[in-house]
Amino acid sequence: LGPGLSNSGRIRCRLHPPITDSHTARVSSRGHATPTRPRRSLSWWPHTPGEVYSWDITKLKGPRRGVYYDLYVMIDIFSRYVVGWTVAATESAELATEFIDNVIATYGAPRVVHADRGTSMTSKSIAQPLIDLDVARSHSRPL
Repeated sequence: LGPGLSNSGRIRCRLHPPITDSHTARVSSRGHATPTRPRRSLSWWPHTPGEVYSWDITKLKGPRRGVYYDLYVMIDIFSRYVVGWTVAATESAELATEFIDNVIATYGAPRVVHADRGTSMTSKSIAQPLIDLDVARSHSRPL
C-alpha cells in the first residue's frame, strides 16, 4: 500500500481549516498559510485619464495556416480606453515608433508609457522619441 491509501483502496486525507484572518495571512491552494507582503505603491499609477498608457504587440491568426498578423495596441490604463491600434504583416521597431508617434500626436503625451520587456518595447528607436517628449518608460511588472 502506498502512503495515504487504506486497505479498502480509498484515499485518506486530512482537511485543514482555512485561516480566516485576512490581515495576517492568506491561505494557499494547499491550505497552508502564506505570509503577506506589503504592497509597494506604484509611483506611475494613474489618477486621471491620459497619464499612463500601456502598449503591447500580439499575434493574430490570418486567413490561412501559418499566416499571422501583428496587432499593435495602446491602452489608457486609467480609463481602459484603447487610444490606438494598428495591424501589420510584420513586427518591427520602425512600425512601433510610427504607431507610438501617431498615438501621441492624436491624444498628447502621457506621463508614463508602460510595456513588457519585448524586443520592440525595449529598443532604442522606441526609447529615444519618448525621452525627447519627456515621457517616462516603465518595464516593471504591475502588482
